[in-house]
Amino acid sequence: MKTRGSWRSRNPRLADALAVAIAALLVGIPAYGVLRGDLAVPFQLSLGRPRYYHFRGAELWLIFAAFVCVGACALLEVWARRQTKPDGESARRVAAILGAAGVFVILAMMVWASYGVTQLE
Repeated sequence: MKTRGSWRSRNPRLADALAVAIAALLVGIPAYGVLRGDLAVPFQLSLGRPRYYHFRGAELWLIFAAFVCVGACALLEVWARRQTKPDGESARRVAAILGAAGVFVILAMMVWASYGVTQLE
């Protein structure tokens, strides 16, 4: 069977729905941790039981902002795909910068937590 293009080009509505759902999860799950005042993030580098890093206070808000940046990146990509004007290219650049910044902060917080700066359980 010969395919034409990627699955995203064949099913653009499905791709957009998945991107919006992922963005909602990336913001919704940490939002629950913000409301509780404690965000537990599982992090595992080897086999065995995963370790949970708990973020509270200012570090909680920093990692939540990083998750919001990554969620906004997904939403901006959907919006840029729907644009028919050439303005969509600048939105994709902004989305790439937001996504990279969010992922960098999340990874930096995980490294920071692995060195014992945050509370580990």
